[in-house]
Amino acid sequence: MKKVLGIVILIVLAGIALAVFTTQTAKAPTTDQNPSPTATSTAPIGDENISITNPAPNTKILSPVTIAGSALGTYYFEASFPVEVLDQSGAVIGQGHAVAQGDWMTEAQVPFTATVTFTSPNSGTGVLRFKNDNPSDLPATEKHFDLPISF
Repeated sequence: MKKVLGIVILIVLAGIALAVFTTQTAKAPTTDQNPSPTATSTAPIGDENISITNPAPNTKILSPVTIAGSALGTYYFEASFPVEVLDQSGAVIGQGHAVAQGDWMTEAQVPFTATVTFTSPNSGTGVLRFKNDNPSDLPATEKHFDLPISF
């Protein structure tokens, strides 16, 4: 009986030790002191329409910037939607199109990529603006998401 109780106690202690180890490993912070201009965020950022995986928010970008993420199929028209680079004052300093990497004729999320060339601004911050393609030009159907970046 003492042997069985000893084995049970060892198994319980081993389980607790394993749980503590995996919890501590999962909580370990990552510290990338020198992120690259195309650093990928660990968690996508966006809203109910769009999810950006690259670049991460507030990342320093260089021209041309490579962008990746996914957007609802309704964000696209003819498999693309506009992307703009705006400086701190809101002036457009670059523009391009995100291109669907799959069937965009859906209401589900569809991956996209984009490469946008821009003129380096004098200000240190700005935004990447992702706009739904709105062929009707109706203000009621226009949507956009701004991702803060730095230059």
